Amino acid sequence: MVRRVSPSQYRSILRQAAQKQQRAINDYNRAVRQHNSQVRRVVDSYNRDVRAHNARVAENRRNLRAAVQRLSTGRVVIRSTTYYRSVATLHQSYEAVEQSAPGSWLESRDDILDLAQVEAANSLALAGVAESGLNNASMQSEEDSEVERRLGEFSDDLASRWRGALFSLNPSNPDAARHFSASSRELLAQIIEGEAPDDAVLASNPDAPLFDGRPTRRARLAYCLVRSGKASDALAAFADADVDEVVELFKVFNDGTHGPAGVFDASNLHLIRSRVEGAVTFLHSILRT
Repeated sequence: MVRRVSPSQYRSILRQAAQKQQRAINDYNRAVRQHNSQVRRVVDSYNRDVRAHNARVAENRRNLRAAVQRLSTGRVVIRSTTYYRSVATLHQSYEAVEQSAPGSWLESRDDILDLAQVEAANSLALAGVAESGLNNASMQSEEDSEVERRLGEFSDDLASRWRGALFSLNPSNPDAARHFSASSRELLAQIIEGEAPDDAVLASNPDAPLFDGRPTRRARLAYCLVRSGKASDALAAFADADVDEVVELFKVFNDGTHGPAGVFDASNLHLIRSRVEGAVTFLHSILRT
């Protein structure tokens, strides 16, 4: 049966329907504004991150260009061709890492990109020292406890070896550079071999390149990066070049020592220590985080 309504009731029904429609429109518009606001926040945040990334990359490039310029124009103390070749390789490897970052997992790992830049810059800084002395270079050293903590995450033995290496690094020790270099070289090798044993590397990649019948350092680093979800040929090449440059630096320091007190003072010894700390920190960042 059709319900009869009065004109006033009919007008009330129309008003209620109009109000309901308006509420629906208002709710929709509010939802759209909220959505648009969220999108703007996300876009703004992304744009800020992009600008920050681009600014950091630009700053990194400026720092590296300045270091390269100093290296190419300065009169340098260190004259080892092999060492300079390792420095150049490290710098080229960093550029390859930077170029491979966009669109890869590296793009979101600012810490690794920043540490790679620091390693390249520190290498160039040491290589470009002016003839007035190695202690003109400036490098920041980590707290002993922080380096020891990183090494302790690899093994307690490595942390103990680091304490022993630091004990030998005394200006009154005429063989300080040689002792510290030998300990540090072994320490870096054990970090990588401990994380990538021969059998594990060869089981993962039977065609891994070998040296003296064992997987190369780069093959071990590549294995570690694949295992940790950070597979990157460019990063493996950079990490390999980083360790190689440190090893070549050891040779430079060892070749330069002579006489009862050697040629390196406390500031000089601090530089090689800082370089090792940087390499340990970088290896920790790609192998353990």
